[in-house]
Amino acid sequence: MIAQKGELSVKRILIFAIFGLFIFYENAYSMTLSNLIASMTAKLDSIHDYQSINRYYNRIGKSSDLRTYKYWYVAPGYIRMKIIKGKSEGSVVFYNPKTDKVRAHKGGLFSFIKLTLKKDDKRVVSIRGVRIDQTSFSYVENLIIKLVNSGLCSSSELSNSYLIVCSYKKPLTSDIYYDKLTLSKKSLLPTKWERDDKDGKPLYEADYKLTKINSGLSFKDITF
Repeated sequence: MIAQKGELSVKRILIFAIFGLFIFYENAYSMTLSNLIASMTAKLDSIHDYQSINRYYNRIGKSSDLRTYKYWYVAPGYIRMKIIKGKSEGSVVFYNPKTDKVRAHKGGLFSFIKLTLKKDDKRVVSIRGVRIDQTSFSYVENLIIKLVNSGLCSSSELSNSYLIVCSYKKPLTSDIYYDKLTLSKKSLLPTKWERDDKDGKPLYEADYKLTKINSGLSFKDITF
């Protein structure tokens, strides 16, 4: 039997309504904080090495610092950073998780002088005391998971990204009241990590621009 036009219209309306509800619930599910964390973790677990251009802003008291780095990471935690814009341009640091030490040298004429330092040596930390081993996606991931499990975070969806916000009635450290992690909606990888004071003003910002993922880098490619 051939359906009449009226019957087809009703069927179409029902089909579109059901489809619309399916899309709504699927998007609602994808918006949940637990799903975002699980998706981010799965993505990060699939990464052996990556390269990026990272911009870091640090502020403490009336002092602030802004620098851009070329960044290399090789699992399970080898990190190389080179300042390409800002104070001490040309300087390079390398972190070895097995020794828990940092190798460093300045740029220019003194690049041949290489030092082995503790990771918290003031010469290789930011003005806020951020260490090189605290710059990786793995570090951010572990911190956010800990905060989420403590019930301190919420998530929201933006046009091209997801935003995870963790807030504290008492500062997490001496002055940090908020942590904000932005994930790319397309890749589900971090694009920005921000730590704010009680007025919501940035104390620390890390902007990540990935250039290569799983290109086959090894420890030997980034050490010195």
